[in-house]
Order: sequence, then C-alpha cells, then structure tokens
Amino acid sequence: MEIANAQLEAKQSSEKINASLPLELKRREEQLVATFDGHRGNSFSKLQDLYSFMDEIYSFVARFTPCKKGCSFCCNIAVSVSVLEVDYIKMHKRKFRKVVANESRGSSNPCPFLSKGECSIYDVRPFVCRRHTALTTTPSWCHLDKCHTIKLPMISFTEIDKVYEQILSESGTQSLVIDIREVLKGKVT
Repeated sequence: MEIANAQLEAKQSSEKINASLPLELKRREEQLVATFDGHRGNSFSKLQDLYSFMDEIYSFVARFTPCKKGCSFCCNIAVSVSVLEVDYIKMHKRKFRKVVANESRGSSNPCPFLSKGECSIYDVRPFVCRRHTALTTTPSWCHLDKCHTIKLPMISFTEIDKVYEQILSESGTQSLVIDIREVLKGKVT
C-alpha cells in the first residue's frame, strides 16, 4: 500500500508540474535543441548555458517536491558523470584528488562532494544531480534502503535531455560515463 501511494503521489505531482509549467518555460524548453544548434560556444559554455536553463526550470519544479537544502538522501545514490562534466568541475573548483584504487567505492558511500549534509559543488553539480527530484510528499524514497525497491515516475524534459546528449556527443565524451565516486574524492573548495 505504501508503494502504491508513493507511485500515485509521484504521478500526480508530475501531472501537476506539467499542467502548471509557465507557457514561456514550456516554449523555451520545446525550442531548446534549435536554440543550441545555433550556439557558437565550446562544450563548456554550452554545458553552462544548459545548466542555467535547467536551474531556471527546476526552480519552478522545486515548488512541487520535498527536495530542500540539507536533504541529502540522493547523494548516496550512484551519480553518473561524463568526462566533460568532470573537466567542468575541475575547471571551476581548485581542489580535489583522484580516488586511490584501494579506497572503497560504490553507491553505499556518499558522494565525495557531500560535506556536512550539503553539496560542496552545488553550482557546478552534474546533470543527473540537477534533474533528480523526488515527486513524492517525502524524500524518504531517495534513501538507499528504499530507492531500489520502487520505480517512481520522474519529471523529464525531452529537449533538455537531447541537448545534454548533443553536447556530450560534440565533445566526444558521450560514451565515457562513470560514477562520480570512481573519479572524484575529497573536499572541494
């Protein structure tokens, strides 16, 4: 019963978001691929512009989610990053170190950028972190003990996904995706 209720909550939240998304944001998202086709910047500037748009659209989505600053259940889930995103983080953050082969890895360990319950690279966090939102009334379904026991509807913006794939393809890194714990570890300042 608890799972069925969570699935219903997520479905209803997704429908409510889609129904109430401002028309201007919908229009801009629908035209995102065309907009980026004319983008003359390099992969990093395109990624930054995509992230900026995602911040705008997901700030609207945030009104419908229990995701708030300090909630970090999702920071224990596997986080896939592209090589482009790793380089983007390196470019914007001065300190981090590579994972040593003997250090423990895997989704049972929190993201190496989680510091005191908050993301220390929030402004340059990867694509999957930006688009992950809980659509249930509680973020508890993001907890490791529960997240793999249920399939919940997620909010998805098709053009955002296409532009992200396009940027990765243009950068030559689309097939080089790994868990953030495999690449990055340590405190970033």
